[in-house]
Amino acid sequence: MERLRIDKWLWAARFYKTRSLASDEIDRGRVQVNGVVVKASRELKAGDTVRLRNGEIQRTLLVQAISDRRGGAPEAALLYTETAESVQARLALAEQRRLADRLRSFGDCGDAVDIWTAEGIAHAEAVPELPADQFIALANRIGRTSRDAR
Repeated sequence: MERLRIDKWLWAARFYKTRSLASDEIDRGRVQVNGVVVKASRELKAGDTVRLRNGEIQRTLLVQAISDRRGGAPEAALLYTETAESVQARLALAEQRRLADRLRSFGDCGDAVDIWTAEGIAHAEAVPELPADQFIALANRIGRTSRDAR
């Protein structure tokens, strides 16, 4: 098999639980093949680049193999390779979420509020909207301040 519909491939590669979910995401423009938004009937071949967005998570994949059979996760992982940039972006997003939860756990304690005020941030809920480098620096400052108070 050399070519396969993109919705079938996304289902077989276990990105979506059903073909209809894969098709819906494609119809919403959340899937691109070689930089072009496609329809569910677009045929995919080995060597194509697939970019998909699922919530906040964006992945860029290189198609390694074609299969219309949905197997287990180890078998599905052989169908594609995720680019290094995509993996790095996902890990950075996960770290940012982890730090956001940590910052929210400080709530409105005095040290955190003083730092937020100095940074021009009104409340903890606005923190995740910061650029990643500022966000991480702020999380580290608040973490050091709260540890010093103990």
